[in-house]
Amino acid sequence: MSILYWNAKGAACTKFRNTMQDLIRSHHMEILFVCEPRISGLKAVSMVKTLGFPCFEIVDPIGFSGGLWLMWDDSRVKVEIIGTHDQAISACISWPGQTPWIFTAVYAKPCGFKRDKLWEYLSFVEGCHNLPWLLAGDFNDMLNKSDKLGGAPIRRLRGFKPWFDQHAMCDLGFSGPKYTWTNKKVLERIDRAVCNTQWRSLFADAHVIHLPRTKSDHSPLKICFKSKFSSSPLNRPFRFEAMWLKHENFPEFIAQNWELSYGSALDKSCALVEPLKQWNLSVFGHLKQKKARILARLAGLQKALHQGPNTFLINLESILVADFNYILDQEAMFWRQKSRVKWLQEGDRNTKFFHLSTIIRRRRNKIDRLKNDAGLWVEESDGIKNLAMQYFSELFSPAPVATNSFTIPNMFPSIDPGALESLVADVDMEEVKVNLFSIGGLKAPGVDGFPACFYQKQWNTCANDILDLVHQSIQDCRIPGGLNSTMITL
Repeated sequence: MSILYWNAKGAACTKFRNTMQDLIRSHHMEILFVCEPRISGLKAVSMVKTLGFPCFEIVDPIGFSGGLWLMWDDSRVKVEIIGTHDQAISACISWPGQTPWIFTAVYAKPCGFKRDKLWEYLSFVEGCHNLPWLLAGDFNDMLNKSDKLGGAPIRRLRGFKPWFDQHAMCDLGFSGPKYTWTNKKVLERIDRAVCNTQWRSLFADAHVIHLPRTKSDHSPLKICFKSKFSSSPLNRPFRFEAMWLKHENFPEFIAQNWELSYGSALDKSCALVEPLKQWNLSVFGHLKQKKARILARLAGLQKALHQGPNTFLINLESILVADFNYILDQEAMFWRQKSRVKWLQEGDRNTKFFHLSTIIRRRRNKIDRLKNDAGLWVEESDGIKNLAMQYFSELFSPAPVATNSFTIPNMFPSIDPGALESLVADVDMEEVKVNLFSIGGLKAPGVDGFPACFYQKQWNTCANDILDLVHQSIQDCRIPGGLNSTMITL
C-alpha cells in the first residue's frame, strides 16, 4: 500500500501528463493526490481519466489557483469520501483485514487568513471521529525554523505549528532531499505527512520519501506503509526483559540457576539465556493473553454480581483487579525499556507514551536501504546484510603499518607516588557496587543481553562473581613493566 502526493502547479500541459504517468508506472500507488492542477470542469475530468484511476474526487480551483484531485484504485483499496473543503478532502480508507482510518489530503492556501480556515476545518474533522488519521499535502507552513533555508528568517511559527501541537500529531519524517519547495533562492519543507498517535501505532513502518523535483517547483511525496526490509525474528539476539523482575518467582529462579552455572559472571549470565526463554514461556506467560483472560473473568464475575451480593465473588473481583493492575505494571516496564525514555524518573505508567516512543525510535533507526560503492541503492535484506559485513570487514582489516620509528619526547609530567598507589590499589566490593548502581538500569545491555537493572536487582546473588570478573579484567589489562606502566580498564 502506498500513496503518492504532488503539487503539480498546473495540469493542462502535456508535460504534466508525461511526468504523472512516469510516476504512476514507477511507484505503483493505490491512492494518488494532486493539488493545484489549475483546471476545472470537464477538462479536469478528462485529464484525471487519462491517468488510469477508475475512481476519483475533484474539488475545482477557485479562479486560476488551487484545486484538489484524489484518485484511487477501488480493486485494491476502499475509499469513502466523508467531506470536502476548498483546501482539503477527507476520506475513510480500508481494505480487507485492515482497520478503517481517515485520510485527509491537504492544500493550504498561501494567504495566511484563508489558511486559518483550514485549521478550523481540520479541528472539526478531528472532532468527528476517533480513528487513526493521516494528513498529507502542501501545508504552506512549517513546523520548525530549520524547515527553511535562505530568505528572511522565521520570527514566529503561526497556524500550523500550534494546531499540530494542540492535537498531538506526529511528523512521519522523510528520506531524500530535505526541502520540498524552492523558488531558486529559498528552500522550504512545506509538503509533508503527519498523523495522530493511533495511525502511527497502526502503521509502525510507514515512511515518506521525497522524490526528485521535475516539472513543478514542489517535490512529489511517496508514503509507503511497509518497509521492503524484513528481519527474521529467529536471528534476533537475546535481550533481557526488565518486566521479568516484577514476577514474584523470579529471584528464586535466578538464584537456583546462577548457582548451577560455572565460570565467570559473564559465563553464568550467558548460561541463563535458554532457561530464561523457557521460563518466560512456561511461567511468566504472554501479557496480552493474561490480560484478556482476566478481563473475560471480570466481565463474567461482574455480570454474576448483578444477580445479588456475594462475598466470595466480591473478594475474587478484588483479587482479579489487583492481578490486572499488576500486569499493567509489567506492561509499562516492558514499553519503558523499549522506548529508552525516562519519564518522571520512571514513575509514570504511561504505556501509550512509551509505546509511541518505541515506534518512533525504531522507525528512525531502521535501515531500509544502503548505497554501495557503485552508487546503487541496495534494498533487499540479504544485500544490506552483505554490504554491511563487507564494509566493517574492510574497516577493521589490518592496514599496512609504517616502519618509520620515532622517539617520544619526555614531555609527560611526573606522577606523585601517592597517586600511583591509588591507581594500582585493589578494587573492593563497595567500589564495584557504587559504580554498578550508578548505571541507568534500562540503558543499553551488555554483550550478554542483560541491562544493568538485572545485576542491580540480583546483587546479593551475583556480587562475588562480578567482583571476581573485575579482578580478572584488571589482570588481563595489566601491562608488564612495573608500577608506572600499569593500565586498568573498567
